[in-house]
Amino acid sequence: MTGAQVTVVIPTRNRRRQLSDALRSALSQTGPAVEVVVVDEASTDGTKELLDRLQDRRLTVRRHDRARGVAAARNSALDTARTEWIAFLDDDDVWAPDWLSTALTAAANRAAGLVYGSCSLIDERRRLVGTHRAVAPATAQDRLSSDNVIGGPSAVVIRTETLRDAGGFDERLSALADWDAWLRLRRLTTFAVVDEPKVGYTVHRGNMHVAQPFRVLAEFRRLRALVAERGDGTLDEAAFARWLAYENAAYGRRGRAALLYAHSRRVSHSARDVRSALGALAHRPRSPSRPLRDGPAWLNAFRDPHEPA
Repeated sequence: MTGAQVTVVIPTRNRRRQLSDALRSALSQTGPAVEVVVVDEASTDGTKELLDRLQDRRLTVRRHDRARGVAAARNSALDTARTEWIAFLDDDDVWAPDWLSTALTAAANRAAGLVYGSCSLIDERRRLVGTHRAVAPATAQDRLSSDNVIGGPSAVVIRTETLRDAGGFDERLSALADWDAWLRLRRLTTFAVVDEPKVGYTVHRGNMHVAQPFRVLAEFRRLRALVAERGDGTLDEAAFARWLAYENAAYGRRGRAALLYAHSRRVSHSARDVRSALGALAHRPRSPSRPLRDGPAWLNAFRDPHEPA
């Protein structure tokens, strides 16, 4: 689309219902003109039919005949993006209508090449269940060596050429490819932050760190090796395993949580992890999906009016 300022990339695989909301939020952005690229990773659930019915000149669909992974999906759109800025939206997340305009204003104010923001944590029914507050840019630059304080791609907007200079997303990684990219980008550009939550990040049992925590832990070791090769710091495996354990405990997966705390204990030799492992087995954890209160108006617009709160 000629004249667009931001390319929005939405990788998707078999999430037809959620994708509809993501597309609506991307195509409803106020301010900057957008082109939206959906990369369909061989979906079999009617996603193709949904996309074929959409008539919007701002939308481009790319289909992979086999799933190549989310990093490859993002890179395929990055390779041909013609806009100054690029943004990534996961297929189960949503944006406030002014997310991109607010992010670009923050970038201009700090002459930044990467903007990230706070998130409203939501469940699959688009109910607010919590808030992730973004840290200050200086803190983010420092703490990225220990944990992914920026978070997922849905809350990040990047200057396109800067991301290309960084090498895009490493296709040897999946769940942690974003963290790896942020680590490389911090050497190339200034960061800016949007304090007000204008991104709805969906938390559910299908998130990979809950559904497949040991696979994610194995990927963390690959990432740690890559970071060490670049001389980009030393990632803390015990802390990462502890985070995985906490997330699994929150969803009632006490056995997995205990095993992950035990792994953290083996790495860190900390007695605290032994107590945490025993606690994960002994106590019924709270559910992270209990709605806290009504969300902001832009988020409530994605709620089904016929569905009970």
